[in-house]
Amino acid sequence: MWKRIFNFVTIISTALFILILLLLVLSHWIDPHEHRLSFSKDFHVSVYDRDLAFFNNSEYGPYRGSIIALDVQGQMPSIRKVAFGYTFGIYFRYFKWADTGDVLWTLLLNLWYLLALFSVLPVIWLSLRFCSKKGC
Repeated sequence: MWKRIFNFVTIISTALFILILLLLVLSHWIDPHEHRLSFSKDFHVSVYDRDLAFFNNSEYGPYRGSIIALDVQGQMPSIRKVAFGYTFGIYFRYFKWADTGDVLWTLLLNLWYLLALFSVLPVIWLSLRFCSKKGC
């Protein structure tokens, strides 16, 4: 019974590994403004330059560090900013404008992490297959 469950989970992990590998290759050409999955008005998923991107504003797309806005008088509006720079393959930005209450956020996760995660079970499965034939 456990062997069947392990084989089933390994097949799913292998399929996800292949999907992430394909997304990794395609991420250089996909435009997240045009190609995204929208789960609600404020939650979108796309790939962007080797990253899996989660963001809330489909018109703006994933925020990647540009000037956001100046008001009419040339003054910077009051913005609450929570930020975690692109460190160890993770990037997070959250902006909230005090005057309007508008929110802009982006979370990027490097696809190499997911590729490594989904490669674990297929590697274990292959090593068990190899050892059972060779008598390890």
